[in-house]
Amino acid sequence: SALRDLELLELANNGNSDAQREASLEKARQRMMAGYRANPRDIDILIKMYGIEGDDEWRDAVKVQLDSAKRAGLLEVKRWEARVAQGGAGLQTEMTFAQALNNYAWLVYNTEGDFKQALKYSLRSVKILEDSARLDTCGRCYFAVGDFENAIRVQKRALALEPHSPPLKRQLLEFEKAKKKADAAAEDTKAN
Repeated sequence: SALRDLELLELANNGNSDAQREASLEKARQRMMAGYRANPRDIDILIKMYGIEGDDEWRDAVKVQLDSAKRAGLLEVKRWEARVAQGGAGLQTEMTFAQALNNYAWLVYNTEGDFKQALKYSLRSVKILEDSARLDTCGRCYFAVGDFENAIRVQKRALALEPHSPPLKRQLLEFEKAKKKADAAAEDTKAN
């Protein structure tokens, strides 16, 4: 399970010898790859795989899976977009379309790709259904393209819907720190 893989990663990072750490990481990598191949719709496993260190062979294997997932995500978006465009789309079709848009944006934000396209898809998802998860994705996509003001604005909307969420609060703090740093750098540039 993904939880077990996270436990293996935690063990690998807890002061073990280099050999023990690498053995734990390798076991986690193998389990994650097997889990992802068994359920390629679970993009959170792929995102975790992307963030795990590994040799060139591992990076290449993850890149293959990532490229495949992004292609599949785009195809899913296009398929649902066509169904909605045919007219008469019911609420379930709209919701599934919004989820496909959000999933693609979430995957790209957390890995690599066209961040502007991810933002466009995220905005479309939020337009269909505004909830804290979609707003969080949207805020992160704004952040990825360097639009800190909109990232903060949207993250505050997400937090208003779920005011006691530690992840949403942490993300807002990250956005505010980045904006403060960018503002300070801009001031330094003006002063020089």
